Amino acid sequence: MVLEFNKLLVPSNKEEDIGLVSGIFRSFSDAQLQDVTWALGTEYKFKSNFSFRSGYYRESLNKGSVQFFSLGTGIEISGLRLDFSYLINTSRIQNQLQNSLRLSLGIPLNFDGNTSEEVPEEESTEISSSGN
Repeated sequence: MVLEFNKLLVPSNKEEDIGLVSGIFRSFSDAQLQDVTWALGTEYKFKSNFSFRSGYYRESLNKGSVQFFSLGTGIEISGLRLDFSYLINTSRIQNQLQNSLRLSLGIPLNFDGNTSEEVPEEESTEISSSGN
């Protein structure tokens, strides 16, 4: 299960032209709870290569009111991951994401050199010879 919170790093007052760093700090000084979006998701893996997932995403009514529930599935074959999901609008306001299907193809990258699966140690037989 995953719970995620996000906040845009831009100030609410966009009328004046300010720099990048100033804008980031000003976004926290005028921060309101309506600037924060949140999402909740869960996934169930079956036999390590098939998964079912669901989630919910919500942003404030004053910041766009995008709210949706998602259902999805995924499969991993030969190192490629294929994911499919469907988004169900839960807001009274229509948005561009409502009732949409999403399809994604992923290639897992391994930067640390370790495999994600544990490989059982092989039994080794030692042959020793003694010389006279």
